[in-house]
Amino acid sequence: MKFFIIIIVFFAAFSCATNSKNSTHSRIAKQIIVRTDTLREHYVFSTIKSNGDSDIVLAERDTMKNCMPFKKYIIQDSITTTTFLKSGSKYDIVGLYLKSINDVKIRKDDELIKIIWNCNCFTDK
Repeated sequence: MKFFIIIIVFFAAFSCATNSKNSTHSRIAKQIIVRTDTLREHYVFSTIKSNGDSDIVLAERDTMKNCMPFKKYIIQDSITTTTFLKSGSKYDIVGLYLKSINDVKIRKDDELIKIIWNCNCFTDK
């Protein structure tokens, strides 16, 4: 009887361990980076979501110095929306009126600007 219980516990533990290893990265929603543009103060990432929609995400160049080269994906939960963009040493309100900077599109129509704040927003898996 003890042998049977030990076998059941072993298979249950093995099943839980392999299930958590295989599904950890697949549950994280992420966007694949398909193109990167640079502006004076920002990086502009053109991304594709898992459902096939495209998106535009910005990152301040000062905070991304140590991230080079960029990884393949941006974690979707780390993207925030904002109405402010860094311009020199201050922040400017851009709201919904500014769509591009130096002919580089920084947001989609009728959406706020999307931005990431640090290197922890990237992943390769």
